[in-house]
Amino acid sequence: MVKRFASMLLFSFLLGCATTPPQPSLQSPSPESTKKVPSQELPLTYKVDVKKLNECKRHLIYVDQYITASDYDSARDELKEAEKVCSPEDPTFVYLKAVYYDVVEERDKAFQLYYKALRLFMKDGDMGGAFKAYSGMLSIKPFSPEVKKVKKYFEDDDF
Repeated sequence: MVKRFASMLLFSFLLGCATTPPQPSLQSPSPESTKKVPSQELPLTYKVDVKKLNECKRHLIYVDQYITASDYDSARDELKEAEKVCSPEDPTFVYLKAVYYDVVEERDKAFQLYYKALRLFMKDGDMGGAFKAYSGMLSIKPFSPEVKKVKKYFEDDDF
């Protein structure tokens, strides 16, 4: 009798472990919900209250957003406003100006601005910003004397 009870207990335990509730099937989104997606990439929204930023930074954030959204006319307008309030020695301002000229394909002007931004970033000790400017220079004139001059700061000896 004890053997029978033990075998019944083991059987019911194994049976209970073997059954799992059915998983719900995944449904694809309906065509109506996919139609609501805008066709153009929208600018990023920042979690910072832009009204609390100084005027220069605010314009630079808008320039960045407009370039990201490929709205180059608005980016140009914001750059003009930024020129009124930003220092010409502000590396972020110079860098975003270079990015603007790069995307509107004024490569020579962009290259000179990337180089200026690189020097300003390095002067401030911001090697991350300097590397972004260096990358922009490489994309335009990878074998220029300016690139050769600053290449030593960005070489990795591990490779």
